Amino acid sequence: NTVAKDSTWSSKKPVRQMMVFQVEQSSNYKVNDLEKLNNDKLAVIGMETKTNVSGETTHSEQGVNYNFTKPRIQGTGTLYFNLDKGHVQKIKSETLIETAVTAEANTPQGLMKQSNKETVKTRSLVEKI
Repeated sequence: NTVAKDSTWSSKKPVRQMMVFQVEQSSNYKVNDLEKLNNDKLAVIGMETKTNVSGETTHSEQGVNYNFTKPRIQGTGTLYFNLDKGHVQKIKSETLIETAVTAEANTPQGLMKQSNKETVKTRSLVEKI
């Protein structure tokens, strides 16, 4: 399709399982600007990931009670598309995923608790040279 500055579109990913949650994810794109690289025209496209997390935050299995915090998922980036050559010139992106879970179980030694919190931040740069 033909796009111009300020054009927007989105794409949805299939629903996926993450721990006990269902994650719906879509990527939104917007042509923010047009630039020149040498003699080539580039479309500067902003990217943003939107997520909807659903599901129960508690789960019990084999005498262990789990309490999950809904994950926080974010993604942003910039894509530089070479209009004259018809390929991606460069992509800069960043993703952030935060998860947390607490587990409790009665054992012969008494009530045992364990908590785990994880933050994963990824930055990537892909460039055609």
